[in-house]
Amino acid sequence: MKKAGVSRSVGFILTNVTVRRQVGPVTVFLRGRGSNRYHVILVDAYLLALEFPSGSSLLSFSKLSVRHSILKEIRIIQYPKKLHLVFELTPHVRYAVKIGIEGLAIQFKL
Repeated sequence: MKKAGVSRSVGFILTNVTVRRQVGPVTVFLRGRGSNRYHVILVDAYLLALEFPSGSSLLSFSKLSVRHSILKEIRIIQYPKKLHLVFELTPHVRYAVKIGIEGLAIQFKL
């Protein structure tokens, strides 16, 4: 039973990942629904993670090989109460995250 005046936040539900490869930068589009709330975790010089509290994935795969000079691979890791997207990068990559209506766009460039 739901109490009046209490809303339960739904985490980001990942429904699609697409990659736009360009000569310089590479952009990853994360499509989904629910809350776009995320935390950035810089694991080391090669790994950057986005953590979505209460997030989940509807995708049938857990790895996406990108094979770009900047971004090698994306890993999707489902934990009991959060979703992690881990980006395997080359060192010294800059990134920018933009939130849109249907999800997020992450651009990586040297």
